[in-house]
Amino acid sequence: MFNVLMAHWNSLQTIVRNVQILMRESTKKKIMKETAEILITGGCGFIGGHLVEKLLNTYPQCNIVVCDDLRTKNPHQVEDRNRVKYYYDDIQSKADYLERHHSFDYIFHLGNTPRVRRAIEFPQETIDNNVTSTTAVCELGLKHGAPVYFAQSSSVQYIEETASNAYTVSKVFADMILDLYMNEYGLQVTKMYFYSVYGPREADYGPYSTVVKRFSQRVESNEALEIYGDGKKTRDFTHVNDVTNNMLLMMEEVGFVDEVHFGRGDPKSIQQIADAFCHHMVYKFDLPGEAQDTYCPEGYGEYEYDVIEYITEWVKGRASVH
Repeated sequence: MFNVLMAHWNSLQTIVRNVQILMRESTKKKIMKETAEILITGGCGFIGGHLVEKLLNTYPQCNIVVCDDLRTKNPHQVEDRNRVKYYYDDIQSKADYLERHHSFDYIFHLGNTPRVRRAIEFPQETIDNNVTSTTAVCELGLKHGAPVYFAQSSSVQYIEETASNAYTVSKVFADMILDLYMNEYGLQVTKMYFYSVYGPREADYGPYSTVVKRFSQRVESNEALEIYGDGKKTRDFTHVNDVTNNMLLMMEEVGFVDEVHFGRGDPKSIQQIADAFCHHMVYKFDLPGEAQDTYCPEGYGEYEYDVIEYITEWVKGRASVH
């Protein structure tokens, strides 16, 4: 009975979300301010770095401020320092300074702990980063009158499966903070749900990397692909170019909506991903605290990349140079 009720609830949420998006799209006008000053926390990271480049190329008159504590290995930074200002610190420590010296039109909060497995091992860091930073960003949005686009995890939707880990708990707390600022103080917040994002310049988190990154590294070092459990867990793998393209599409066509999902709606099992690499593999005991399946019911925008095709091309390209 509980599963049936949850299924009906999820369907109702999807309908409400689609109605909100259709209402916004019916205006048929560009909402994005082309001369905007945009704050991006985590702008040196994987998704953030791609978003910075996309904004610079799409809006020649916009200026970007990046706040990033450089915890990401091999952080990405653009060369155009006339239009991009970098602050190498966390948003909690830099918020007062940013409030005094800038006037933001939009805020993208991408600077939070991005990996479930790392969060499980470092719960205090995860809670501090994902919860405290959310409050700092909300305060900044209020004071500047800027809408906040908040990177939320798809795992929050599977709380009955994943509540035992620090990552999901911290994200749920952050979600409650966002709702507080939205409902009590009128802050405009769009919760952006991401689904297993992969692609070029994906950050190297070692054992905490995504499965696509981790498997490609093990192929290159000729180590066996490690599959935790039976390989039947599924993820809705989404290419970073599709994500950032649709983020900009959302800002132009929708502007502001309570939540938006960026995913293909075509989940693949971990076993399918491993098979695509055509490499030897080993099976290990399952890891606790991870959802069995994640799935985007209806992603916003258009999606060009398929993860199996992406891996197949990577394998072919590697074979051609060896």
